[in-house]
Formats: sequence, C-alpha cells, structure tokens
Amino acid sequence: MFVFFATFFMSAQEQNDERNYFECNSTPREGAYLEDPFFLNSEALIDILNENGFDMPRDYLDNLDTYGKYIGTENRINRNGGFGVTIKEIPVKAWIYRENNGTGNVTETEVQQIIDGLNTRMLPTTIQFYLLCDITEINNSNYTNFADANFDTFTSSNRLANAMNIHFVNSGDGSNPSWGGRANFPDEPNSYSCAIRDVGLTNGEKFSILAHEIGHTLGLSHTHHFGRSTNHTDNGGCGDCHQESVSRTKTQEFSCISTFGEKKCDVNGDFLCDTAADPRLITLGPNVNVSNCMYSESFTDNWGDIWTPDATNMMSQSFTNCLSLFSPLQIGRMLYYANDLNPSHPALTINGKDYICDGDIETYSANTLQNVSTYTWSTSSNFTIVSGQGTNTVSVQATNANGGLINLITNCGNKKETKEISGSNEVEMYGSITACPSMEYTYSIPSISGATYYWSVNNATIISGQNTHSVDVIINAHSTNVSSIMVQIGNHCTQVTNNNLQVVHHYPQNGDPPCLDNGGNNDRDNSNLNELAARIYLYPNPANLTTTLHLDNSFLFNLEVFNIYGERTHAYNAIDSSFSIDVSTWENGIYMFKLRTHDTVIIKKLIKNK
Repeated sequence: MFVFFATFFMSAQEQNDERNYFECNSTPREGAYLEDPFFLNSEALIDILNENGFDMPRDYLDNLDTYGKYIGTENRINRNGGFGVTIKEIPVKAWIYRENNGTGNVTETEVQQIIDGLNTRMLPTTIQFYLLCDITEINNSNYTNFADANFDTFTSSNRLANAMNIHFVNSGDGSNPSWGGRANFPDEPNSYSCAIRDVGLTNGEKFSILAHEIGHTLGLSHTHHFGRSTNHTDNGGCGDCHQESVSRTKTQEFSCISTFGEKKCDVNGDFLCDTAADPRLITLGPNVNVSNCMYSESFTDNWGDIWTPDATNMMSQSFTNCLSLFSPLQIGRMLYYANDLNPSHPALTINGKDYICDGDIETYSANTLQNVSTYTWSTSSNFTIVSGQGTNTVSVQATNANGGLINLITNCGNKKETKEISGSNEVEMYGSITACPSMEYTYSIPSISGATYYWSVNNATIISGQNTHSVDVIINAHSTNVSSIMVQIGNHCTQVTNNNLQVVHHYPQNGDPPCLDNGGNNDRDNSNLNELAARIYLYPNPANLTTTLHLDNSFLFNLEVFNIYGERTHAYNAIDSSFSIDVSTWENGIYMFKLRTHDTVIIKKLIKNK
C-alpha cells in the first residue's frame, strides 16, 4: 500500500503524523448512483433538512460560495409543538471478535466508551446511538485478524435486523497498519453494518473512524469518490467527464453526452456540491498540516484550478484528529437512511403520572429489557425515592409543590431515560397583561388530565369557556385601571391550586395604535399566542454546558429565570435576538424561563443535566 511504503522516506515526525491517516475499504457498488434517490436531486435533501429542523436557505445550492460550505449545521432549531429537531436514536448491536482462545480486542466497557465517543462526533447531525444490551462475543482468529477478507462473511451471518451492526476486530488484513474500517452501504444486502479495528488506535481515532464508517452505512461516499467512473480509484485520476472539478459551477461539456449541462459536482465525485472536490488526500503524501488541518499542496484539477479539499470533512481520508464535520447535504442523506433503517427495538421508558403534588407518593416503573438486571434511579433534590431502588419500579415522594426530574440508567446499554414531572405550582396562565377596556381577550392554562377549572374575574366579564382550561373575557373599565383573571384548579392535587394574572388597562395616546380586540395588534392577538411561543425555543434542551434562547426578534423581551423553588436566579432585560446562556454551574433540575413583552407572558422550561 502506498501509505505504508511512503513511511520509509519520512522523518520520525512525519511517520507519526502518517500513522494518523487510515484506510477505509468501503466502496459503493458499481452503478449504485443509478438507483440513488438524490442523484441530480439535491433539492430533496434540502427539504429533508428543513423537515428535520435545519434552517436551510432555499437558494443554498445556488450560492454555495456566498453562504459558505457548512451553513445551516449550526442553525438547528428545536421548536415546541413538533416543528423542530427530533433526535434520531438508532440502536446498536455490537459484535466483538476475539482470538480462538478468547483473548484480545475491546471489553464491553470499552465498547460503551466508543459508542459515547461516536455520539459526540455525530451530535451535529441529530443522529445518536444507544447500545443494545445483548453484546455478542465470538472467538474466531480469522475474523478478528483478517477482517477485510472475511467482512462479507461475518456481516452476513452475524446481524440483527433494524439496528446498526458494529463489528469490532483486531485488524484489517493482518499486515496493513493503515486499515481502519469498512462498511456496507444501505443498498447492499448486509446493509447497516460496519467494522473497525481495535489494535493500535487511540480512543479518539476509534471515535472518528467509526463516525466515518457510520457515514457510509447511512449513504455517504468518500469525498474523493470517483463517481460514475469504473476505471479509476479516486476522483483525482478521472478524465474530464468523470472528474469533479474544484469549481462549484462548472458544467459538463458537450462531449459528456449523458450528463451534458449538469454541474460537475452534482454528477461526479460524491455527488454533493457542498463538499469540496477531493483528489484523494491520502494518495498525495503528507499534504495536510496536522496542527491546523489545512491542505497545503498545489496540485490542480483537469482545468488548472488548485485543489482545495476539506481535510476536516468526516468522509475524507485525512488525519483522524482532523475529521470533525459533515456538510448539510451529507447530513440530509444520513437522516434519510437513518429513517429508512426503521429501528424496532424497544427503548428504555419510564411510566407514571406527569405530576406529583406536595407530599404525595407516586409509583414509576420502567419496561423490562433483555439482559437488564439492575435499574439505578435518581431524582431532583425535592423528590425522595421511598422504595424500589435497583428494581424496575420505584415509589417517589415530593417534598414540595414544585416539579422535578426522575432519571434512570441500567446495568448495560448507554441510553439514559429522564421523565419530567410537573408540580402543582407550575401551572402558568397565558394571556395579555395589558388590555384595552371594552375589548375581548382570551386567557388559558395548560390542559391537565382529570382536572376541573373554575374561573373568576375582577373588573372583567367572562363571555365563554367557564369550566374549561381557556376563557374569553371582556375587560371592564375601572378607576384602578387593573383587572384580575383567576382560576382554581381542582383534582390536580389534594389541595386546590390557585392561579391569577393582573391585567393593566391600556388607553392609546398620541402615536399609539388604536385599541383592537385581543390587545391592539392583529398580529399579536391571543389566538396567535401558541404560534408566537413556538417561534421561541431553547436548544439544546436538556442542556449541560450552554443553552441558546432563540427569540422572535420582532419584539423586545425581558427574561427572568426561576428554579424549582420559585426563586429568581437570573434576569436579562431588552432581549431582541438569540443569545447563549452558560448553565455549566447551575444545579441539575428544571428552570422556568419567563419572557415578558408589553402585553404577553411566555413560559419556557429548561432541563439542566450534568
């Protein structure tokens, strides 16, 4: 192999750097592009990204140079009401191959660590993996030491349907130190299967190589792929009709009959125009600066443009420490095939009431899963586990009327489950806090299963909605210029919960808009309150280090943050755009974000987890 041979002519430092290259023997089957649903159909990938909550411009494909190659990957949204990002969780079936005598290769604990590392690499894609508990260990020296030669055999005979099958081996072919892994593509018989080697790799290298192989299982080619050509092994050596050019706008010449007029980046290489054309980094020697991961050679494509391959793209064959990014179109492809995998294996779930009242004891249980024998529960500080620790059923008592969290992990697998519990004092009322007398307004609280509602008002008249969770009222003029809206919630807890909102009367003055129903602004009436709330979201949520509050920047908001004890912990004034909040030092638990404009209160809830 070229890389192995080249090390004889390198310095010690160059040889150390070269060790960080790896060879991937994954190659799509010939002619696969003919059945590819996205060949010459990149617009469909933009649709998939937007459907999954990525804020992608509609003209992204036409303005790659203007937008930059990775626009959208950091603009993920997480709206309430089902409009935003949903984390796609894929179960992993792990296969460990050892020597005939049962020695060698990773431990089950190390497999868990590798899956955790894979998830850190895949986080920007919104695709995450959890380990199924039934890890299989097989003693077969041929499989573990000559994985490349036996790849088709063990991926065919050892596989679990509707899961990602990851095979852990000692080495690829017994001699090549650069062999890192291999994968099957989603159109192949043994789809959703890949292998990575253990011997001679650091954990960080394993994380990156596995993310690279997972990219293949979810439909991605190498960035140096030779596209439609059957006569070459990489894009750099292809002829004019089959080489992906450096230019993102260059089109196929007249002589390229079947693809005449199409963009070269659409029909050649990896068929994705937002990944830079790559001649094949690994074949050109140590041409990447290992410290800044920048390509540093001056080789040119067939039209004289200098190659500028992206040495950080996860699907390149660059230094493993450089592999870190997927492009938006790559993410779109992976999301499509992740959905197509259709995982059907049961995940960990917690069943029980969604609220606990002060002093009450409630029972929560988890479903039973194969090979799970120990259940470890934990709660926020205002809950106490009364009994059942270690089993799949626990009794939990609340020590106050605030909500909290119930967490569960098991003795195997890496899927942690958290259930959010509401308290009786967390029921918030929504509606205008300034109002024009004689106008009609809507006030509501969240619907609570089994609860009863009784509304009362001061200096207002209830028009409709009594005994429901939402009422329409007319604000009556009064010398105090204040009205009150109140609701009593019964059957929610042993006590009756009271909730009220003070409404300040508004009389338009010179320059103010006239009084209209629902607050003086047709674009902000309460019938659109849920829509406004959906445009305000926290991501990530749950959060560990930071969370970003994305705002509707048409309005100024004041923000107050309260902990589960009702104590105000933070306050921010005159916010009109998205901003990040450092939550790394906050205690674990639930925080209420109360956003106020001149006439509206919107509540968002954040879960803080370590």
